Amino acid sequence: MKNFFTFFIALFLVASCAKKSGFKDSDPTLFKEYISGFSSGSISADAPIEVVLTQLDSKALEGVEVDKLFDFSPKVEGKTTINGNFVKFTPENPLEHNKEYQVTFHVDKLFKVKKDLANFYFHIRTKSLQFEVNVRDLQSYNQNYYFLNASIEASDNLSPEIVSDIVKANINGKSLSVRALTNEKNTEIPIIIDSIPTPTDQSQTLTIEWNGSQYDIESSGSSLLNIPTNNDFGVVQLLQNEGENNSFNIVFSAPLQKNQEFRGLIAAENYDGDFRFSTSGNTLKVYADSNFENEVKISVFQGIKSQYGERMKYDFSEKLAFEPIKPQVRLVRNGTILPSSQNLKVNFQTINLKAVEISVLKIYQNNVLQFLQENDLGGAYRLRRVGATIAQKVVPIQATTKNSLSKWSTHAIDLSKIITPEPGAIYRVKIDFKKEYALNCNNDKTPIKEENLLVLEEDGNSDYYDYDDYDYDYDWEERDDPCKDSYYYR
Repeated sequence: MKNFFTFFIALFLVASCAKKSGFKDSDPTLFKEYISGFSSGSISADAPIEVVLTQLDSKALEGVEVDKLFDFSPKVEGKTTINGNFVKFTPENPLEHNKEYQVTFHVDKLFKVKKDLANFYFHIRTKSLQFEVNVRDLQSYNQNYYFLNASIEASDNLSPEIVSDIVKANINGKSLSVRALTNEKNTEIPIIIDSIPTPTDQSQTLTIEWNGSQYDIESSGSSLLNIPTNNDFGVVQLLQNEGENNSFNIVFSAPLQKNQEFRGLIAAENYDGDFRFSTSGNTLKVYADSNFENEVKISVFQGIKSQYGERMKYDFSEKLAFEPIKPQVRLVRNGTILPSSQNLKVNFQTINLKAVEISVLKIYQNNVLQFLQENDLGGAYRLRRVGATIAQKVVPIQATTKNSLSKWSTHAIDLSKIITPEPGAIYRVKIDFKKEYALNCNNDKTPIKEENLLVLEEDGNSDYYDYDDYDYDYDWEERDDPCKDSYYYR
């Protein structure tokens, strides 16, 4: 969830984005007497479909055929269960990826309602399934064998059981073992290319290929890595650490000797500051005092030693591209905030942003127990089923110097100017941003003005109904590009 940051204030103390789709669904506000939440937007193919009832008398379930509360188009087989106010449909098999489903929830099977409220119609769309392999660092088992750390990143949950079918590796045509390091379905699966033999005469090329066509997944690609001989100690990889423009990793062909001095043996173009170092196996992590920008020539000089007593006999240099740090928000962890309206300041940091949106969601006092049954105080599960957004505000980020917005800078928002806390309620604060606020690809110099987007009465009786409803133009392959809309979806 790269596009937002959330923070809880405990007074019992401690809000949320909607986009429109083309479906003609029921108006949720007409059903608010019966329904307080429902599954919507883009969901995992493994996810259940849920409806949250405003209230449910156990007597209303007498004689109700629970498995007939839902209908789907196209048809879906599964099981319906009721737990408190939650009605959950669990598909018998995972839903088809990248497919829309129209859902009908039969309200009249649980409540006596007017004819036009007999059925509540909504829709969901399952996420598309795509994946790619990210190659990481080469490490040594011993002088005769390497292993390569890598990971599969997917747009939806992927089973580790199919890893060996969709990812293949070979060296000079000889197949190598590829195995997952987890047994759980997930969107990120760590893997290793195992038992890579160390060449004895000349370096060889490791080929990694991935293809999901066997499972109807439209993803494929390949990556190559040079594997050096066991008598040629030197640099194998130069890697940027994602999200850290002040550090990089140098991967060597053998584990590094511990407690050796690296000062004077590592240099970066146009950098005169000091470096700090840490080692782990074959990897030397290098930390600088300031961020690098664009392409930087990294030099490694002869003299570095392996744990096998080898000394690097040649100088190495290569350019490493440091991408601009993506727009981000993060919390300044400054201790406990006391629950008083005079001291409700939230401190946060931003980079490459010229504004943020502050949202406050109120979890009503009579819903606090329901919320805490599924969350700790900092939890975010099913928030919109127990509360509603009561305030939203655009807050400009003021530049103090010419380039200050391109560096991490600290700001504060005084919540006492946005809400009047009610004892016993919980307020959740979200700090959000969108493409128009990003510096990376927005050259518009027009200042962004402070603006109230939404202010509602805090009596719990507002007609405002808060629920998820997203556009479906998300492109997983553009998820890391802040100049694309997909970067800003959760």
